[in-house]
Amino acid sequence: MFSFLFLSASFCVSAQEKTVKGKVTDSDTNDGLPGVSILVKGTNRGTTTDATLSELFLDGAAQRMVVPNNSTWSFDALVTCRAADGTSAAYHILGEIKNNSGTVTLGGALTKTVLARDVAALDATVIPDNPNAALVLKVTGLAATSIRWVASVRTVEVNY
Repeated sequence: MFSFLFLSASFCVSAQEKTVKGKVTDSDTNDGLPGVSILVKGTNRGTTTDATLSELFLDGAAQRMVVPNNSTWSFDALVTCRAADGTSAAYHILGEIKNNSGTVTLGGALTKTVLARDVAALDATVIPDNPNAALVLKVTGLAATSIRWVASVRTVEVNY
């Protein structure tokens, strides 16, 4: 009976890691552009130039970290940022996200540690995106300040 239960409880485990970087500038003056969020295609790279909540995408436009149907991820995200004047912040975010038959939710509360932060307005968080079945990393910059954001997200996935 033990071997039957063991064989019935098979699952898949995988891991992935992404490192991201980016910068937003005017092509003529090389100055930071206020009020925009631009990401590099094929990456999870981004820069914020204002104080609005901005999403970091994998492809620079719309691709998210999709959580497959009937799976659970544990994730470990390190996020840091720096402005030209040296203002910076760093965050460590741990959590679980799951997709149960098309409904994506966080499994409990996130654990977010502010490792360093020069200005309280800077922030990073992770949220579930139910319509797109995705894990979303969101960051908040500073008004009229170009800030480079870098993130590394490691996931461990189980499907059953």
